[in-house]
Amino acid sequence: MNGKTGAGIILKDNTDRILLVLGREHSKWSFPKGHFERIDGTLMRCAERETMEETGLDVSIPKEAKYWVCSKYMYYFTTVEKSVKAFVNRRNEEEITKVQWFTFDQLCDLRNGNFAVRKFVENMADA
Repeated sequence: MNGKTGAGIILKDNTDRILLVLGREHSKWSFPKGHFERIDGTLMRCAERETMEETGLDVSIPKEAKYWVCSKYMYYFTTVEKSVKAFVNRRNEEEITKVQWFTFDQLCDLRNGNFAVRKFVENMADA
């Protein structure tokens, strides 16, 4: 499992917005992510499962997807080919209070993003 304990998705829509979830416990915005479970089999499947649980989006990560490692998580980059406006099938409302799309400018101004979101913004700004 490459030493990582979980996985997530950096999900972009067809207008280049990035999807974040607001955690209930720490009130921080983060990418959809979670801990690896044996039933997942792979970190890629873990990221897909956690995204479904936290956002209600059924996302399939292409095998050739690029990834980024931050802290103990492996984040896969993928895109949804449509604009998603509502998140109605969320299963994990005990942990996640809100799901929202952000433009890159909004990410830059975000004050309560978690470590991975802040590092992502730094890396993208330097690119």
